[in-house]
Amino acid sequence: MSFTNLLNEVRELLEQEMSRYDVLVDRYTKPKKKANGKVIPPKIPKEILDKLVIADPLSRYEGDNENIDPNVLDELNVEKVGKYSQWIIKQWLGLQQKAQEYFDYSSDKNSDYQKKLKALQDLFLEDLYKTTEDLIKFDRFKNQIDLQKRDINKINSVDELYDLTKDFSLEKATTTKAEQKEKRKREEVDYLYDGDRWEVVVPKTKAVSCDMAGAPLTRWCTASSNWNYYERYSKDGPLYMIRDKNDIVTSGGKGEGEPRPKYQFHFPSNQFMDVDDRSVDLQKLLSVGGELSELREFFKDEFAKFLNKDYGDEVKVSYPNDKVSKFISLYGFDEFFDKLPKSLKRFDFEVSGKINGMDVASQPLHPKILSFPNLEILHIEGILNSIPEEIGNLSNLTFISIPNNPELTSLPESIADLNNLQVLNIRNNPKVELGPRLKEKIDSGELTAVM
Repeated sequence: MSFTNLLNEVRELLEQEMSRYDVLVDRYTKPKKKANGKVIPPKIPKEILDKLVIADPLSRYEGDNENIDPNVLDELNVEKVGKYSQWIIKQWLGLQQKAQEYFDYSSDKNSDYQKKLKALQDLFLEDLYKTTEDLIKFDRFKNQIDLQKRDINKINSVDELYDLTKDFSLEKATTTKAEQKEKRKREEVDYLYDGDRWEVVVPKTKAVSCDMAGAPLTRWCTASSNWNYYERYSKDGPLYMIRDKNDIVTSGGKGEGEPRPKYQFHFPSNQFMDVDDRSVDLQKLLSVGGELSELREFFKDEFAKFLNKDYGDEVKVSYPNDKVSKFISLYGFDEFFDKLPKSLKRFDFEVSGKINGMDVASQPLHPKILSFPNLEILHIEGILNSIPEEIGNLSNLTFISIPNNPELTSLPESIADLNNLQVLNIRNNPKVELGPRLKEKIDSGELTAVM
């Protein structure tokens, strides 16, 4: 074959690959106009499509393919589309169905559905490097995988891909036990708790985090030797590594001679993960009889330290889904209100989901809310069934918002004594009946009621 013919064949191959990329760009990143004139928006932004394609280990792109900074993927140009790219794209699009398992579809960007979808998408992108590693294993060890699962299109999720490939290793230990211990210097780790079974440590550097909990011990992105997010998370708060003292690592590789890491908690991002980097039920683990019950009191203090940083004159709770709700579910409302500053001026509490598939039970206004004399705005939605007369003692209240409380039947007349109160929102409370003094104040225009 002449050199010219060889160049022509190479050129044709490159054009075919680029045409595959162009097809993906056209299919997913460009709006489509239907016959009736309606425009369908793009399914995937182009910068996201590029990241999904680049996550395919068989794709090729400009730059160093071995050491990719996850923060500069936007600057890379795709040169070849790998054979797993379409499967990765399918997993991305499937996040919409996952979001609908929690909330009904809504196009409103401020809806719970869109917020949940955004959270799923952010986590998917953050964990793309794991998908890449698992696809490398899949491609390399395919002949050792069950025959029915050797076609990537028969694998339904990234979790299933991980389960199929987790026992395969891409690297062998290259350091001795002595070398590992030399790297793991005590001044680079905070040892916070040493109990009967568990110890809690906080690695203070990315290198030590990798050394103590890197693959194959865990799947944490904060301990990955490739794309590592340790610094992104640690700047917002400590990464607690919970290690099992009864299970010592004897692999001859990472962490040899050390307790095996089993969980990682990061309160600022509301992430509580097992070794496979899957979310765990914090309440179940720390409750009496739970696997981590030994750490219940320790984490109450540590949890409270973090929460106190968030607390100011305004507190908002999205129950039972945010990190504050986890504290409440573990330690109760009494402990929660005891942690709030007495200077509190605004309190928002909104039920935003279910607990174990069940609606949150309605209950009276918690009496400790009455202990905040500076409170000006009180918003409680989806949980109230009664309000005590003592609410009239909160003389600084200017706004009371208690909508969507279907079990609430009446309001105390003492609300009429709140001279600073300007607005009373009681929308969507079908059972509520107003007393004569409160009706008079609303009818006279002294108080604006939203009903």
